[in-house]
Amino acid sequence: MQGELVELEDEPLRQLVVSELRQLLTITGEPMWIELNRWRKTMPQYDVGHLERVAQIEKLAARLPRLALAGNAYRGVGIPFCVRSGTVAAESVLDAGP
Repeated sequence: MQGELVELEDEPLRQLVVSELRQLLTITGEPMWIELNRWRKTMPQYDVGHLERVAQIEKLAARLPRLALAGNAYRGVGIPFCVRSGTVAAESVLDAGP
């Protein structure tokens, strides 16, 4: 996560965003319009490589019978993702039997 970026002044933040977009999209011109909005204390974002890390964790956890992982640390931080995570985890434990 790079939560500290929200505290940058407007100009350094603008320069960073433009620089990263240039690299990602091979843009050479200047933007016609930029609007900066800061959303403090909102939902976290996973680091690059998160899903690969989760896949490895799930692979290791699968070796342990009747163990299910659930929560916002795995595949989504919003309420629907958490409900789905809990439902899938509960179903997998119930399917594993006694």
